[in-house]
Amino acid sequence: MQKKLQIREAMIKSGAVPRELLHVMLGEEDVEMEIRGLSAGARGRLLNEVMVDSEDGQDRRIDLGKLYPLLVLECTFDKESGERIFSPGDFETVSELSASVLDPIAAVASRLSGLGDKALKEAEKSVTAKPA
Repeated sequence: MQKKLQIREAMIKSGAVPRELLHVMLGEEDVEMEIRGLSAGARGRLLNEVMVDSEDGQDRRIDLGKLYPLLVLECTFDKESGERIFSPGDFETVSELSASVLDPIAAVASRLSGLGDKALKEAEKSVTAKPA
């Protein structure tokens, strides 16, 4: 029983959401922000939100047009105040940002959230085809 408690405590202690400071050039300004990974629950909710039906309705895929803006909304924080930089209502605004601005932020957020290419492919595979 003691070993079980030790394992549980070790998992809880090591399960902190990773964080990383990121410098990006916005125009001529060098901006530093904090990128935080998603918790397992938040990642699952985000993946559920970005799954869309294929054109034939037989299976589902990840809509990258939704994924990257949502990652930026959920994972980008002011490094000093700790507050989110964007609110959920900023989705359209973030979606319209240049890919050269969005992609480096989304790449770090993806990595910290365990959403690399391999993980995204596995998520798509885990969604079964719709029954006829």
